[in-house]
Amino acid sequence: MCGLILEKYKTMDGPRGSLGMPTSNEKVLPDQVGRVSVFEHGSIYWSPSSDAHPVWGRIGDKWGEKGWEGGILGYPITDELRNPDGRGVRQFFERGAVYWSPETDAHSVNGAILDKWASLGYESGSYGYPVIDEGTTPDNVGRFNHFRGGSIYWTAGTGAWNMPAEIAAVWSGENFEQGPLGYPIARPENVDPTLADNQIGDPQAQVTVVQRFQNGTVQAVGKSGDGYVTFFNRVSPAFDLPIPDNAPKDPASVWDVFRTGVDKKGRFGVLRRGYYDGKQGFGADKMKYRHNITNYPLFTEMLRQPDGGTLAPWSDTTYQYDMPAGYKKQCKYLIWGCEWTDQVPMRMGVDYRDDDRPPVAPKTFGLVTMYCNFNDKKDLLCPDWVNNLRVGGN
Repeated sequence: MCGLILEKYKTMDGPRGSLGMPTSNEKVLPDQVGRVSVFEHGSIYWSPSSDAHPVWGRIGDKWGEKGWEGGILGYPITDELRNPDGRGVRQFFERGAVYWSPETDAHSVNGAILDKWASLGYESGSYGYPVIDEGTTPDNVGRFNHFRGGSIYWTAGTGAWNMPAEIAAVWSGENFEQGPLGYPIARPENVDPTLADNQIGDPQAQVTVVQRFQNGTVQAVGKSGDGYVTFFNRVSPAFDLPIPDNAPKDPASVWDVFRTGVDKKGRFGVLRRGYYDGKQGFGADKMKYRHNITNYPLFTEMLRQPDGGTLAPWSDTTYQYDMPAGYKKQCKYLIWGCEWTDQVPMRMGVDYRDDDRPPVAPKTFGLVTMYCNFNDKKDLLCPDWVNNLRVGGN
């Protein structure tokens, strides 16, 4: 051996180092560009554009599976590096990387998927280590990698997008990219504003995650580690409520989740988009068009009422929640200060029908309606100021 390969070998302590004794002379590689020297426990590769770097162990084995320097990864451009977690190692190549850990073994990540994974914090982020090599999707259009905390899919037309396990569990049930949804086209978003994005996947966090695909939207609700409960934002066979002609044109939007919350007795409530056709309906659309309420945070606030709701007299699956009063505060005279000038009690009904699913299931029907309870005259519209109320009643 000679030149830069020899220099690299010397920096690694020569025969006493991790590579051991040489077992071949320096050779010209098939591309007629690079050189290699083989040792007892690995090799050193060199090319004019990549310099000289050793490759060995499980990362070396994986690189060999991928075609060595002539494969998808190309030449090594770094030595093997210890990861910040102190458990795994990594090595970068011209067109990708190979990551290894004791739990996951060695797997390759390439191109735009590697870039997306990097933006998520590599192995230290919520997605963790790769658990398979990057592969081609069955339709031969896209590429994908699965990680411990989710997946990343890429196509030339959609780009690379990460997908948490909650969403992937639903999407897989619809035949992945070959199903009606197609590929993801946007990042996942945490619907519940009270939780940080980094709590998605937290075993203690109840989260609602939404992600857009080419032909629809997926929402997932559930506790990580306690079994994901998931649904598509389209009309579910569990509900045979008719969708009238003048309801939202996309039936999928009827089941979109606007807010979620848990009442004092542990029931998981959902505020859906719903619809209102002038006679019947439910959800946020009925609140808006029937009762003049667009203050959706009131849903979460009313679920927190101390009594935990009472069973409605007309249903064995619907609970009523009453908020004593919403107040309008007006400062009439500076010298006298402010006074309450208007007030109205609030009532809502939430249907926990769940088609034999666990009570926490997001396929519960959700809010039926919310209205201002003027001595049980719920036909009256709520005053506009109700929509400016901050949760907490002031």
